[in-house]
Amino acid sequence: MNQLFSNFITTLRRYKVVSALNIVGLGVALAAFIAIMMQVHYDLSYDRFHKNEDRIFRVEVGTSTYLSRPMTRALAKNSPQIERSGLLVSWSKLKLSTDNQNFLEQRLMYYTPSILHYYTHRHTAKLSCRRR
Repeated sequence: MNQLFSNFITTLRRYKVVSALNIVGLGVALAAFIAIMMQVHYDLSYDRFHKNEDRIFRVEVGTSTYLSRPMTRALAKNSPQIERSGLLVSWSKLKLSTDNQNFLEQRLMYYTPSILHYYTHRHTAKLSCRRR
């Protein structure tokens, strides 16, 4: 074992540039592996804290996840395997106004009350406003 360690140190000293490149490459590969595994863990555990998380599905049409209310109702009515349906809409930028104040909300979500039956996180505030 001592001989193996001695040969390793000798090789590192003799081929400094190659050894440095190998060590840096190994470090970058390990960092990339950790980052990828963190993303995979996040994707697999996303929304797993809800009750009945195995029965919650998201419907996408083409490349868009937006469905209109009539389409949502028709899907729920004509598909016996759908127990409940809800609508969740997000806007990236929305101008809001209340009384005499106008402001631009960066991320806003609108949902139908039926969403609360299967999403079990707490909501702390309710804001009513009109879209402009």
